[in-house]
Amino acid sequence: MNSEQIVREMMALAESDPVKAGSYLTDDFAFTGATPVPVNKTQWIGLQSSMVKAIPDWKFHFTEVRATDHQVTLRAAVTGTHTGVLDAVIPGMQAVPPTGTHISLPSDKLIYTIRDGKIASLHVEASPDGGLPGILQRIGVKFPA
Repeated sequence: MNSEQIVREMMALAESDPVKAGSYLTDDFAFTGATPVPVNKTQWIGLQSSMVKAIPDWKFHFTEVRATDHQVTLRAAVTGTHTGVLDAVIPGMQAVPPTGTHISLPSDKLIYTIRDGKIASLHVEASPDGGLPGILQRIGVKFPA
């Protein structure tokens, strides 16, 4: 499987089964840019699982895919509707009951690094109103200080 196929399959699983998506990640996987602090593999699976539970129609909508043997760069714009409880995903945050709010984030640049057939890192160059803060803002959550 080439690097683009690895990323496409992981992203498809991340929309519905983040635990299975985690099988595409290295044990030392790092997720940066979309969250206030870097997130490891276990934390990413938990975060994405919480998001999919709260936003069951979560979609990435990716475009502009460019791939080499060790890196995949693309743009992704997340959409979905907050119809489930969003568990506390960051310290100081309370669980958020469903709001029915449709979320449509701006397109962000995602940079995946591939190592030994798995994703070793995902860095998101999030727009100012994107990433986790953008999602929380749209459902009425003040980002904890």
